[in-house]
Amino acid sequence: ALETRTVDGQENPLSSIEASKFYEVQRYLSLTGHFYDPLAVIFSKKVWDRLNERERSIVSEAAREAGRYERQVSREMSAKALAFLSSQANVAVNQVSPEEIERMRESLKPTIEKHIEAFGAERVAELNKTLAAIRSKN
Repeated sequence: ALETRTVDGQENPLSSIEASKFYEVQRYLSLTGHFYDPLAVIFSKKVWDRLNERERSIVSEAAREAGRYERQVSREMSAKALAFLSSQANVAVNQVSPEEIERMRESLKPTIEKHIEAFGAERVAELNKTLAAIRSKN
């Protein structure tokens, strides 16, 4: 679709852009840092309730450890993919400025407001609080 210009853009993790060879047909790569796709450890309540406290503790700690490892590997893969993509003569890499990111956030506020009712105001407020805490660390 990119090659035939049916669509003029795509959004994926850098490692996926490299693996899928999108760089062969996409001319621009804008780095926004707007998305992180974590992996989740999920149990059904039925299975979780069958575990005793010690087993739950072991599983929870293993999940936290796996999460730390996943973030490390993800960052390494992204850095490697960015280096590769930056080396492609036909791809112009654009680091989007913080001011432009803020402008994008502002332009999305009406859309967010429109959907608050569907998600619940409390849930959206909690999400915004979490996002603010994460952003303050970066």
